[in-house]
Amino acid sequence: MLILQKVIGSFVELPGLCFILLFILAWILIKKGEKRLGWIVIALTGVIWFISTDIGLRIMVKPYEDSYSEVVWSEQKSGDAIIVVFSGGIVRNVPFGEDFYDQIGKHSMMRLYRAFEVYRETDSKIILTGGNVYDKEGATIAEVMRKVLLSWNVPERDILIENQAKTTYENAEYVCDMIPDDVNTVLLVTSAIHMPRSMMAFENVSMKTDRYFNLIPCPGDYQIETSEVGINNFLPNRGALSTFMSAFHEWVGNVFYLLK
Repeated sequence: MLILQKVIGSFVELPGLCFILLFILAWILIKKGEKRLGWIVIALTGVIWFISTDIGLRIMVKPYEDSYSEVVWSEQKSGDAIIVVFSGGIVRNVPFGEDFYDQIGKHSMMRLYRAFEVYRETDSKIILTGGNVYDKEGATIAEVMRKVLLSWNVPERDILIENQAKTTYENAEYVCDMIPDDVNTVLLVTSAIHMPRSMMAFENVSMKTDRYFNLIPCPGDYQIETSEVGINNFLPNRGALSTFMSAFHEWVGNVFYLLK
């Protein structure tokens, strides 16, 4: 009964509903003699279906997300390294009674929690990087993240913020200028799917500034589960489509960095 409910639910919600409408469109085109156009619609629908399923993510995106999952970072100790956290957005003007506040975004929160785990393991200082991306009224992302760390009882002396960066490349660029000269190891924390581009940005900045670091990735915020394959893995869902769009954004970003 539960499986039937999930199957039906996946096709009465987006993006599953779109596939039904596209198949109806393709059937109409074929019935009207537009067979070539109809089959093109079916083929495109199949592609979109594939990238909207968990099985599609496992095949196309998970190897990319796992690029830096096996790196060991726990041997680093305080003074030998610094933790750098790339921000991942906030939600502005969230109502709270008669007031409003800036809420940390889900990707920022997951990255920050990963950084908190690394901090407890290494006792290294933390740099939070993230500005006001669209120059909206309110705090920078780094400032919002700082408040969360303070609420987790991380001492203020162990938190540094960089609040000007608006892109991943600027995150790396501005942070490099903040890292003390006697620190050569960077424990880089960001979403696993964002890590390859972040590493590339840091390496590009290092080459341009002649400031080289022992760069250790500490990925968090994983989005693709590893579990037994079932019928639900073949059903379209908005979460899978959103994750694929995030991955596609990263791939496009990688191309731009390769051209820099």
